[in-house]
Amino acid sequence: MNPEQFKVLNPQESYTFSKYFDLPFSIQDVVGDLGYTFERAPLNLPIDSGIQSRLEYLTTYLNRNLKWVRPVAEITRREIFIFPILAEVCDYLEVMLNDEYNLSINQWLKGNLDYYIETSDTTHILVIEAKQSDLTRGFTQLAAELAALDLRSSTQGETLYGAVTTGDLWRFGRLDRRAKVISEDTTFYRVPNDLGQILDILAGVLQENP
Repeated sequence: MNPEQFKVLNPQESYTFSKYFDLPFSIQDVVGDLGYTFERAPLNLPIDSGIQSRLEYLTTYLNRNLKWVRPVAEITRREIFIFPILAEVCDYLEVMLNDEYNLSINQWLKGNLDYYIETSDTTHILVIEAKQSDLTRGFTQLAAELAALDLRSSTQGETLYGAVTTGDLWRFGRLDRRAKVISEDTTFYRVPNDLGQILDILAGVLQENP
């Protein structure tokens, strides 16, 4: 690789996914060095409202957690907020939830995905827990992970989806594989107020036909 081709990433260095969170560079420059362009825009995300039958139970469960737990540690946020939501989606769709999913593409794109769900060769979503509750830097990490999935998959699906979350706040992203554009949704979704919408989107993404 010619170092002059890249703005911020060093061709001689190795980057894990978690390292992208700590980079001091703009997401536009990081994504550009990975071969994509970046935009922030309202996303028209697929939905499946059939999962609303699970909403009442999950809302009660999460409200109990919110009442009695003040999560400080990242692992606590994952266990009491993020995992229950994803587990409910997986039970609804009857698919496996993979945590700490290892993915290694090259020296720039390698590491573990916090959560990864796959319903077919062309339909999947990854979800990462934002360290230090920083969704902005968390999305830079998400963008790198989406790029890795794009390079790994040889199937013809046109879109990859991901989400970054603090547990009580969610933001979705999308990678257009043909246009090589990574988009960050302008909408934040909050738990428990927007839990129904979060479930609709997660289930919809995982059933979208390529």
